Amino acid sequence: MNDTKKAKILVVEDLPTWRMILYDILSEEGYEVTTADSFQEAVNLLDKKEFDIATIDMRLVDTLPYNMQGMEVLKRAKDIQPGIKAIILTGYPDDNQEKKAKDYDVQGYHKKAPEGKSFDIDKFKEIIDNLLKKSYKK
Repeated sequence: MNDTKKAKILVVEDLPTWRMILYDILSEEGYEVTTADSFQEAVNLLDKKEFDIATIDMRLVDTLPYNMQGMEVLKRAKDIQPGIKAIILTGYPDDNQEKKAKDYDVQGYHKKAPEGKSFDIDKFKEIIDNLLKKSYKK
């Protein structure tokens, strides 16, 4: 597939505001976007549909401090679809999380901020675009 804009992207995010922001950003870029708000919904979608990229929130249960359910989604995504590219998004950046994510072959680790105040949209779009360009060159 040469047209990266037809890429299928799964957004896994528990917070409705962030889910909508990410959906809007990616849809406006021309990607086919599917969203999931939980671990189980993400796994169900991964079982049914092929995706090029998954953007996964590190903490899928925001009310539970220190949960890293996003890592579980990442592991399952790689098991179900070994070729999927993954980007971890987090509002709670941590060097240990980033290292652990990279141990699971994450291609991007991007920080977000509450209510999107300092979310670097251009950098996020660049990460997605570069991942797709690399994927389609192979």
